[in-house]
Formats: sequence, C-alpha cells, structure tokens
Amino acid sequence: MGLRLTFACWGGLLLVVASCSGTKRGFVSGEGGTAGLGGDATSGNEAGRPQTSGGSDADAGADPGPNPTAGTAGLGGGGAGAGVGGAGGSGGSGGGEPNGGGGEDADAGAGGMPADPGPLTWCDDRVPGSGVVAADYRCLDLDDGLPAAAVWVQDVAGGSLALTQAVAASSPNALSLTADSEERARISWSRVGPSKVLAVTVAADLNPVNFPAAPPPWPGSAEVLCVELGGGSACLHYKWGASGEDYFVRVIPSLVMMPKDCTMSASPGGGDWTRVELSALSTGQVLLKLNNVNVLSSCTNQFSTATSAKVTVGLNASNTSNGWTVRVDNIEASLSR
Repeated sequence: MGLRLTFACWGGLLLVVASCSGTKRGFVSGEGGTAGLGGDATSGNEAGRPQTSGGSDADAGADPGPNPTAGTAGLGGGGAGAGVGGAGGSGGSGGGEPNGGGGEDADAGAGGMPADPGPLTWCDDRVPGSGVVAADYRCLDLDDGLPAAAVWVQDVAGGSLALTQAVAASSPNALSLTADSEERARISWSRVGPSKVLAVTVAADLNPVNFPAAPPPWPGSAEVLCVELGGGSACLHYKWGASGEDYFVRVIPSLVMMPKDCTMSASPGGGDWTRVELSALSTGQVLLKLNNVNVLSSCTNQFSTATSAKVTVGLNASNTSNGWTVRVDNIEASLSR
C-alpha cells in the first residue's frame, strides 16, 4: 500500500489531495497439528503403550482461510507378534483457528499370543508313581535324541547303540541295540539317596527283531533289562533255544553268586511293541509285568539293605551263537523309599 500527495493552487488557495493505492492480501490458513503416534508393544505378552501426547499445535493464521487443513489421523499402535493395531487418532482442528489441536492418541495394540511351546513328548505326560520323589525318577522317550551321558551312562563294547526312526513306540525315535556273543550295548542309571530303598523298577517298551531264519541254539543268553539292589540283581534274559526263542528272569543274591532262573508264563512278541516292567523289592520279591500283567508266579531273591540302586537297559550277550537286535523306547526308572 502507498500514500500519494498532490499539490494545486486555485483561487489563491493551496490544495493538498491525498490518495491511497495497494493490493489486498489474504491470509493462508494454518495447518492442523500432526496426530500422535500409537505406542508399540514391547513383547508378545504386553499391549502397546499409547503416545503420551498428540502432535504439536499449528500456529493459527492471522485471518482464517476458507479451507483450514485438518490434522492427520494418528497411526494405530502395533502389537508385538499377533497384536492388533490400535485405532487411528482423531483429526486435528483446522489451522485457521488459533491453537489448532493435534490428533488424539491412538489406542494401544493388543498384546501378542504366547509362544507355542511345540508338541509334547511321551515323557511330558508322565509323573513319578506313588511314594517316588522326583530325584528318584527318570524318564527317557528318546524323542529329543540320545540322553546325556552324565545321566544315562553308555556301555558299548563290540555291539551297536543308535537311534532309529524305522519303528518307535512314540514318534519319532527309538533306541536300536545289537550285540553278538560277548558284546554289550546298553545304558544305565543309578541313584544314591538319603534312606533305604524299598523297591527299584525299570519299565520300557520292547520290540525284538525276528530272525530271518532259525539260528543254531545258543548255549548262553543276552540280558535285556536289569535292576540291582544291595549287591543282588534281577535281569530279564533272551535266549534262542532248541525249540525257538525263550525269555526268563535270572536272579543273583547279594554276596552269594548262585544264579537262579525264574520261568515266565508269557513272553514279549517278536516284531511288536510290549510294555515290560521289572521290579525288585527289598523284601526279596521279584516282579515282571508284560502290558501290566504279572508273568512271574513265584520269583524271590535276597537283597541286602541299601540306599542306592541301579537300572540297566540294553544287551549284554554271553555265549550266544549270533547277533540279536531289540528296539527300546519310553524308558522309566524309579526308586521308592
């Protein structure tokens, strides 16, 4: 805008004429404040945290324009993992008004679902039996591979001990054990406790491999499962005799090396899984169950008082004419006091 003065004389008078000129200027509308961002979740179990404030206020224009710009909507908060995004923030007030407000805080995203722990193994569903504390119990399903050597000690001499997925009582793995005469392929667990052991038990699923053709009769046999208590032992044996395969329980008393064989009323079937449970009681009684049925009518031994016991799973072959293979799965060992 400018001011112009014009001077003129008329009839002896000095005249001053003033005039103004200029361009009219409008005012640009202020922009709305940017919306506040929603918080994000810090973990799968925690909801996202909302931002504590919205966007900064826009400075107002000197004169409101015809189309004030609304604030941008707030972004939804992102939950971690499966978290659901929060709702958008409300638009800010038009910049044409003084102190246009920013967008409102976005709602926090919902927390993610807990992580999937994966499928359970056979041992995950097992608990110690009555009268057995956790320290006197071990379960081995082989689903995560071979056991730690510090817990289950391996004893392999000439034989073979390896995982197999050809067959398994509980997928995916079982233990395949092979031994020829005077060979061993076995694992053992032992435990020393604070008080007298009343009973020691080992249970396992057994799947013996059938011979493709009948071998010559064996003079000896192979141990398959054993329990030891107070210097005495009781072992399930396998033997190929003149009339075919044969199973029996051999007991050896404490301090006196005089073995005695106990006859079984039934045997595990070749090529099939059978649950076998062998127990020795401090009273001298020896029990053997196949699929939870006792198959020893009368079998006793002499066990000295002890605070420790041992279980062995696998083959210890003596004076056998050829090798033999058995698959083992889902092993449990326990002591009651």
